Amino acid sequence: MASSEEADVRSPPYPDPLESLPYWGHGPGEDITSLPAGWEGRVTSEGRVFFIDHNERETHWSHPVTKMKYRVQSHLSYGWQLFKDEDDAVVFVDHLEGVCSKVDPRLLNRRAFDFPEEYGIRSFNPLQHRLKPYSTADDVLKDISLQGKVAIVTGANSGLGYETARSLASHGAHVILACRDRGRGATAVNLIQKSHPRAKVEHRDLDLASLRSVRLFSEFFIASGLSLDILVCNAGLLEPSFTLTEDGLESHFAVNYLGHFYLINLLKDILSKSTLPRIVIVSSESHWYPSPKSTKLELQYLKNPNRENYNYFAAYGASKLCCILLMQELYRRHPLICTNAVHPGNFLPTGLLRRTNCMYKLLRITARPFTSSVAQAASGIVFCGAHPVMEGVSGLYMYRCSVAEPSGEAQSHGTAAALWDLSTQIIRDKMTQWGKD
Repeated sequence: MASSEEADVRSPPYPDPLESLPYWGHGPGEDITSLPAGWEGRVTSEGRVFFIDHNERETHWSHPVTKMKYRVQSHLSYGWQLFKDEDDAVVFVDHLEGVCSKVDPRLLNRRAFDFPEEYGIRSFNPLQHRLKPYSTADDVLKDISLQGKVAIVTGANSGLGYETARSLASHGAHVILACRDRGRGATAVNLIQKSHPRAKVEHRDLDLASLRSVRLFSEFFIASGLSLDILVCNAGLLEPSFTLTEDGLESHFAVNYLGHFYLINLLKDILSKSTLPRIVIVSSESHWYPSPKSTKLELQYLKNPNRENYNYFAAYGASKLCCILLMQELYRRHPLICTNAVHPGNFLPTGLLRRTNCMYKLLRITARPFTSSVAQAASGIVFCGAHPVMEGVSGLYMYRCSVAEPSGEAQSHGTAAALWDLSTQIIRDKMTQWGKD
């Protein structure tokens, strides 16, 4: 695929308020196959359906058969992505089903692969690769050179972050290990350089529990003059006790999500200057459980946490749900930055569970023979961050190197937009407080 930019769709002037139009696909004749020969249906960026008569070289808002005007949802469903191919023709790819279509899937009232070949429906898997479930990060990057690439990996002093940073550096990337603990960060740098003497790695202080620290790190990086091609948002915590950060935020929300949200927004302009920049956000299957009572994200609790309703597993799940919603919103707001979220696996041998209770530690020990190594778990991170197959592919939730489907709440455009607005407001409020200090 040549590009994931939005197609240049020419449509007639808008005649009616969008809200007054019925949704396509809910009445007789509202099917792409009902169009006369030489007609084509298309959708504008805001969801208005219009029709092209290639015979007369005209465009119309009204369906040529039903004489009705229609709208669809303004966004593609999860898993679908718009590309332009080598001939500059629009192609819609469904990463989940492994098909592509010349027709906008919002105009298909049946499954894409139930349509005949003349509508351009065919099997197609843009993520074809020879990687196995047990592939390691180094297997993913085999024979791939990352010379000239610059990467930032948060939480890179141990576990997944360290393995990701080591693998990227060993294949030629200049890697900045962004870590809270300066001593452990320096040790990680020394270990990478010892095993890969030509690796270009360095450590910089970054405490995601402090928005001031995130800002200072970003200011330092911008002042360095380095480009930025890959940003891996890996750092995270699982904390049994209820704790607030120096900014008065619940620790899981602050470290696992909001610190990364702020970091991405501070560095997005530098990322945008790179060729095919990528953001990888490490999430978890725990995102299915953001609350003890619901699968919905409780936005007000994120803003005003309290000890009485605290459940640390739910707090962790909510923060990981926020990570996927952030990925979805970045995909919509910044389509030229390839952003994906990755679930690396469960009960991994990292330091994440070291402060949990005995039950979780026992589960980890019991499950250990059936779980993956850190090197295997990091495969999906470097796959999304550096593998050529993922060039231009964005907006996906991955389990290792395969596309997965997140929870319904993680696919909610309304929740993602509301979370973005809440996060922006929280940071603005904190900046106002800094100005008064």
